[in-house]
Amino acid sequence: MPDLEVLEGVFLSLRESSMTTRQPPTHSASASERRTAWLLVLGLTAAPLPNSHAELRTGGLYRFVRHPIYGGLLLLAIALTLASASSWTTMACVALVALINAQARWEERRLTERFPAYAAYADCTPRFIPGLTR
Repeated sequence: MPDLEVLEGVFLSLRESSMTTRQPPTHSASASERRTAWLLVLGLTAAPLPNSHAELRTGGLYRFVRHPIYGGLLLLAIALTLASASSWTTMACVALVALINAQARWEERRLTERFPAYAAYADCTPRFIPGLTR
């Protein structure tokens, strides 16, 4: 099982670094660089922690599952495991399932702290697989 305190430290440092005020580049930047710069100015981050500008999203794919990207990754891993029929792939898939489940639980604790409505959302929305109840 991963050391959750280490993961938390990494994500908190990413969050803090993304919350500093940044200005878009002044050189002749590509459209992609300009878009990325403005996303950073808006406070968007790849870290799975809600920043001060974040809003709880419960629409779109989030109406069916709380972690649609993790669910898709798990579906792909399971499909590749079944297709390969290898014990090594099976062990890697089991490890991935455990890691993603631990990561999702860690994120959900932070989301519950940040958004009071998250607990009610989590009670009626499955974590990874649509249609499953708690």
